[in-house]
Amino acid sequence: MTDKSVAILPFINLSPDKDNEYFSDGITEEIILALSKTKGLKVIARTSSFMFKDKHTDVRAIGKQLGVATILEGSVRKSGMNVRISVRLVRTIDGFQIWSTKFDRQLDDIFKLQDEISLLVADKIRENFGHIEFQSSLVSVDSSNFDAYDYYLKGRYEQLKWTNDALVKAIEHYQKAIQLDPELFRAYYGIVLCYTYMLFWSSGEEARSEVYEYLEKAMEVNRDSLDYHLAKASTEMMIEWDHSSAIDHFKHSLELNPNNAEAIEAIAGMYIMVGQFDEAMIHIEHALEINPLSLNHTFMKGNILYFSGEYEKAIQQMNKVLKQDPKWIFAVQLKAAALILTDNKAELEEILEEFSELPFMGYYTTLNHLYHDQPISEYEQPFLADENIHPWRLYFLTLEENYDQAFKMLEEGLNQKHGKYICFNYDPFLVKLKTCEEYNNLQEFLPKKFPLLSDIYEDTSDSKPLITDEEEHKELIEALDKSMVEEQLYLDPKLSLTNLADHINTSSNKLSWLINQDKKSNFYHYINSYRLEHFKKMAVLPENQNLTLLGIAYECGFNSKSTFNDYFKKSTGLTPFRWLKEQK
Repeated sequence: MTDKSVAILPFINLSPDKDNEYFSDGITEEIILALSKTKGLKVIARTSSFMFKDKHTDVRAIGKQLGVATILEGSVRKSGMNVRISVRLVRTIDGFQIWSTKFDRQLDDIFKLQDEISLLVADKIRENFGHIEFQSSLVSVDSSNFDAYDYYLKGRYEQLKWTNDALVKAIEHYQKAIQLDPELFRAYYGIVLCYTYMLFWSSGEEARSEVYEYLEKAMEVNRDSLDYHLAKASTEMMIEWDHSSAIDHFKHSLELNPNNAEAIEAIAGMYIMVGQFDEAMIHIEHALEINPLSLNHTFMKGNILYFSGEYEKAIQQMNKVLKQDPKWIFAVQLKAAALILTDNKAELEEILEEFSELPFMGYYTTLNHLYHDQPISEYEQPFLADENIHPWRLYFLTLEENYDQAFKMLEEGLNQKHGKYICFNYDPFLVKLKTCEEYNNLQEFLPKKFPLLSDIYEDTSDSKPLITDEEEHKELIEALDKSMVEEQLYLDPKLSLTNLADHINTSSNKLSWLINQDKKSNFYHYINSYRLEHFKKMAVLPENQNLTLLGIAYECGFNSKSTFNDYFKKSTGLTPFRWLKEQK
């Protein structure tokens, strides 16, 4: 576990209107996205954080599951055009509260408020756990129209359900957002992604035209954002099957934010499509580091193992998914296929019986018979509606060695770029086709090898010193020492990294780096070490015998009883009272 890490749990909706859940969820996600831009800070992605929504799990258990040192909890109360957001940052090793505050604002200032919260959280983590560098602003102002932004949040809330009905609702909300603010570019890209995913698993010229209409409009507004590159890469990959263009845009998205789990998963998916499974695994493992409880990521890892022929390991991944969500259909389907390929009759019978109510499960019985050359007189022909994900008819034709019809169907599907055929070259149920001469006619659909993007994950956060001028370095060290020894700024309980940086006329990024590199400490320990030594001198003075230990601690700059007791015990191994008794 890295100390510089945080999970932002779903903010609790305390608004009178319980339908404002989308708003509190949206605020949470915006802060997650903002903090994920901070290099050197591990920020758990939305999916894993939201696994703890409406659950009263101890923060220590959450920290262990997610591998983070801190948890940010919060609540949102929205009433009319007013909003109150309360937050607290907690240490996961022991549940100690590092910091808490509340904000009362007008909704017109919502972007400024999100930025303020994100910067404060990053600063408190830096003060307590060591140097990280971040920009002066983490949240961009996407719209000056709150109602438009509100519709955007509603659209995002629906989009992340990833069902066809929810995607339709998401598009409606995004369209309303655009009507109110044509400059709200993220709403355009939301529509593009919704239509892209709907189109990938079906065919519809109407959806295709909508994708490019909204993509073109979005590009007119903003074509430099991560949203643009992710949307453009997705359309090139899933609609056009142009992986060369897709990889360029994915590269730009990683350069803008190498910790965006949504983009990383999409990149892993692209490398599956082109058969570079080792590279796909690197990306999905990175996604799982920042989103360890994501069902999608776990499923994607199983998908990589499946297409690379490691069926037993793929089954293990599907079991992990089904343990969290026993009804996750994609995991049920892939597990059933892998059980057929490993000839695990007992478990296959169990899963077919358990999910017999699903309309497509009968096809796995047919597939099992045909794959293992077991006699079967007749079987139910698949409905087209059941073929959005798997090409059942192509499987059956191939395994029955009806190659003429199989190649005709496959070539037609490839020419129309149906998503269910995109991995045909690695599909274990289509292996027989490779023995036929006609397979050579499919060369144009076989992807070439592409450059690797995983090098971008190499951590270079500590490779460049922030202060390279020796004279500046010397002056800042002298100013820092003076502020502590002579001016005793540590006596101010409100002293922060930013305040101290302003006092010695430097940036908070440089001061954080300086304390980390030269003092071998973080801001919290550095300041409190001076407070502790001051306390020790004050506590033994005869004239202070009538003062309480806590009163002396407050005079030395400690701002709470819990902070004082926690730091004192960790530094000395004793309680303040026991220490004083030993001095006497």
